[in-house]
Amino acid sequence: MRTFILYGSKRTDIGRLANEISVALGVTPDARDSSYIGEYYSLDSTKFSCQIQQNLNSPDEIEEDDRYQEPDHRQYDLLVRLTLSPEAEPVHEVIGQVRGLELLARDMA
Repeated sequence: MRTFILYGSKRTDIGRLANEISVALGVTPDARDSSYIGEYYSLDSTKFSCQIQQNLNSPDEIEEDDRYQEPDHRQYDLLVRLTLSPEAEPVHEVIGQVRGLELLARDMA
């Protein structure tokens, strides 16, 4: 069973946040760019995957909700999506210590 966790941050410094999370998790951030979600960082290991991305990804969209990855959480500039394998539960505690992150959702599947 996997755990899916969503954090939000009002910070705007995506590169710095990615570096702080990478230090906390002990993995190297991989900067990427996608035509769908824009600039983002990926941090992966055998026990977890983590993506750090901008919430506002389509500022030119007419519909307000279509501008955001997570329209219900538009007050957050950055999103951190964490997927944990069962043995990686302590990762949630470690990443929760990073300055400026707020837990938005947690699901298991």
